[in-house]
Amino acid sequence: MKPPVSEPIAAPIAARVHGELFAAVALAIGVFVLYWPSATVEFVRLDDWQYVVDNPLVRSPSWQGVARVFSEVRKPSTVDGYYQPLTMASLMLDGMLSGPDAPSPFVFRLTNVFWHALASIAVMLILREAVGGIWIPLVCAALFAAHPVQVESVAWISQRKTVLSGFLALSATWGYLRYRRTNQTGWMIAATGLFALAVLSKPTTVLIPLTWPLLDRWPLRMNSNWRALSPVLAIMVVAGFVAWLSQAGSGAAVATPRLSRVAPVALAAIGQYAGNLLWPMELSPYREIRGITGWSDPMVIGAAIGLVVLFVTAWCLRKRAPAAWVALICFLMFLAPAVGIVRFDETIVADRFLYLPIVFALLPIAAIASWSGRQSPRHAGWAAALTACFIIPLGALNRAQQGVWQDSLALWTHVASVCPHMIKAQYELAVIKLELGMPEQALTHAQNTLYPDNTNSQHHFVYGRALIETGDDVNGEKMVKFALSLGLGPQEPWAHMALARVNILRKDAAAARDCITRAQATGDVDASEYAVLADAAWRKANLADFAVELYDMAIARGGPEIIWRWNRGGALEQAGRDNDALAAYDDVLGEFGRARALPPPEFVQARTALARRIAASQPTTQPGDEPRDDGK
Repeated sequence: MKPPVSEPIAAPIAARVHGELFAAVALAIGVFVLYWPSATVEFVRLDDWQYVVDNPLVRSPSWQGVARVFSEVRKPSTVDGYYQPLTMASLMLDGMLSGPDAPSPFVFRLTNVFWHALASIAVMLILREAVGGIWIPLVCAALFAAHPVQVESVAWISQRKTVLSGFLALSATWGYLRYRRTNQTGWMIAATGLFALAVLSKPTTVLIPLTWPLLDRWPLRMNSNWRALSPVLAIMVVAGFVAWLSQAGSGAAVATPRLSRVAPVALAAIGQYAGNLLWPMELSPYREIRGITGWSDPMVIGAAIGLVVLFVTAWCLRKRAPAAWVALICFLMFLAPAVGIVRFDETIVADRFLYLPIVFALLPIAAIASWSGRQSPRHAGWAAALTACFIIPLGALNRAQQGVWQDSLALWTHVASVCPHMIKAQYELAVIKLELGMPEQALTHAQNTLYPDNTNSQHHFVYGRALIETGDDVNGEKMVKFALSLGLGPQEPWAHMALARVNILRKDAAAARDCITRAQATGDVDASEYAVLADAAWRKANLADFAVELYDMAIARGGPEIIWRWNRGGALEQAGRDNDALAAYDDVLGEFGRARALPPPEFVQARTALARRIAASQPTTQPGDEPRDDGK
């Protein structure tokens, strides 16, 4: 039987635990306060629909759905991209909490903030193992949490994979450091399990164990235990193969391995990442690196010089200041997949790729602050205070960057300002402004997508829609039909609905009905599309009976939308079916009464005017005017 722990030993342990707990709670509260604006905004048109809004597995979560996302290795059926089953399961849990009828972005966004808070605590624990103390690790973890480059990973719902895998990978790293400090096998088992969960959340975390032997050199100053690492390395091999399979299935383009082509772009990307860390004034989920074709580009030359200087300096100081050398190698190692070797969409520089590398950039800062503290406790206070001074401006920039993600219009307007030549940004703005009822502005953006020899059917389709919305039906119809000839895939039903609108404006209900039939035959059509056509038939084409028919379609598919039912009454009134219109109005007003809410005044006025007209049209009789029976 082991003797009880004596008070002189137990007291420091208890103080350590209490200090860590207090710091963790304070850090988590700070993260939630800082990122609260991100938790209160809507879904954005950047994968949120694919991951959540239109994803049947997330909207209607089930154990069968969980089994499905884990079994779809090569090509997931509901999302584009690589194998990330744990991330999808996490989103499905949020879908269950949010409810299937109308998913709440608040639940999904708040969960992202939650995982970021836990990741920040893991950073604090790693730095505590590295340099000791509590204040320096806490302040550096706060820098990790508040840096504006983290906004993209936290505010963007589809980046659940980044914050979730980040927490798991960082926790695995902390577990490994604890194992090496204590030589307790349980910590290594925990680190291995957390690493396996991390790669199930995001495959790029497969590189995290490669940093552990470097951490053996500093801060642990030990020789690496490769035998203990063998299970982790085996998981790395399997996870790397799965990542390659899923990435190949997603259609991501692998860059040409010729050094003359890859290296200049990679250097320019590294320079941009360094700039985003040191001067985070113009961050964006997309960023163009245009015209980087060789070594003579000024951006490439500057990045190459800077990288050589860093390497030489870190190498020369590797014995006196090993933290800088370890940090540089780990930073570049983890950033390598995001500098051009694998192309992600239309960008190779994005803030989300810095989520984990920034941790290693904090190592020299923590080491310098800790060294100052060892020289004098007074210096430690000044070092922590000086480091903390950066949190205030970073927090202000963080809040400003969160404003970029408040809605789809703000997001893509920002991307277009950073990347004025990016076709994707112009296309998204055209679609958004069409939805917001700004067809003239949408037309300008749509025109910007039609570069020479453009054969993208979606771009031609949105341009045709904008032409139709601005009154150019002839050219709009030609453009939509051209888009159909190129092949619109899932967007084909909407193209037929756009052609139906053209025929409605021409007062050709039969042709419009034929287009609607083709739309229904090629896929599902949102209820709101029927309502849009109904509005055009009622307000612009004076096809009242056809408008009633279209409103009925919208209501049957989209539920009891009050404005659709009220407009249906207006179409009935226009068709001369006053009694049916009055019944439709009374039905809507009755719903307001059952909900104990006041209807809009214009609703009451329209219903009252119709009732008076109906009353005025009824035959009236006066007393004594009754027909008499003359007996004839």
